[in-house]
Amino acid sequence: MAMKETVGSLRAYFGVVGLFNFYSGVMQFGQAKGSLFLQVFSVVMLGLSVAYLFCAFKLPDLLANNLTIVETIIYITLGVNVGIGLLIVLASGQMASISRPIIAIVVALYLLSSVRRLSQEA
Repeated sequence: MAMKETVGSLRAYFGVVGLFNFYSGVMQFGQAKGSLFLQVFSVVMLGLSVAYLFCAFKLPDLLANNLTIVETIIYITLGVNVGIGLLIVLASGQMASISRPIIAIVVALYLLSSVRRLSQEA
């Protein structure tokens, strides 16, 4: 039998990812001195972390009334990770370097399907 996510488990996921991305964004911003690209990427990470934390706190209401906000955040996450993957491949020429963006894309797609399923049940 397949495991089905609950509203509570998705709230926990959004919260953990939001906190992790916030920490990563702050650390990267501190280390990005002189690199405009890394500074912009850090700000994007910080913005996504705030969006994920917002979803963690408001998920039941968002699932029932405004699923498009959650979907948009997940689509932005997908776009950012596809862009990172492409930049890694173009800059290094190595496919092995893109494991993290690929994992993030697969998780985001799973999250998108779980959110849609829970929205229909709400």
